[in-house]
Amino acid sequence: MKFKQVSCIFICLILCKTVMSDNSGNIKQKRTGIFGFLSNLFPFRRGDVLSPEDEVFTTTGLTTRAVLDIMEHAEQAAQSGHVTAAILESVSNLLDIAPNHVRVNTLMGRLLSSSDMLRAEEHLRKAVQISEWANEESILHLVRTLKYYDADKALVAAQQGLESLDASTSAVSALLFDIGEMYETAGQYDAAASEYLKSAESNMTRVDAWVKASTALFPTKQ
Repeated sequence: MKFKQVSCIFICLILCKTVMSDNSGNIKQKRTGIFGFLSNLFPFRRGDVLSPEDEVFTTTGLTTRAVLDIMEHAEQAAQSGHVTAAILESVSNLLDIAPNHVRVNTLMGRLLSSSDMLRAEEHLRKAVQISEWANEESILHLVRTLKYYDADKALVAAQQGLESLDASTSAVSALLFDIGEMYETAGQYDAAASEYLKSAESNMTRVDAWVKASTALFPTKQ
């Protein structure tokens, strides 16, 4: 009990000394020092850091936290499918600042995929082309958006993605699986089974691909 009391008194003395050590000093700086001290003890927001390509957004007055909030909310909306006008406007504002930003174009494409396929394709294709077919996320979302309304274009995009990406990436297995699904939907079961097997061999831990590879030749009769 005494040890806890001594520890508390010691910390309080450190904080008081930080504030009172310079009567003529800058109070704001002293408070910042205290918050810096506390933040080291309780690192609530160590993740508030932008990637180099995202820093462009702060040049217009947006704070790092504001940019991260927009990105996080947009990602959550894209995953849940609950897309609001406010989220679309926020992401659109980011595109006004950096129209060739790969991640934001990908986000906008995903957000629009359930309401405006043509605009969704426009943003996703732009992201893919800007990255020169090197961004796995934008390629996957382009293929998965296209396959619901234009399987031929989706197949072409998937094949181009396979040619561009390193064969060891998980995205390759995912693209092969997507191609398998497209063939299966079209009733081309031999081709589907072949693509599922390639997907499984590309990622040996992908159980669903192994299952599909072994069952695609025997479709369930409706």
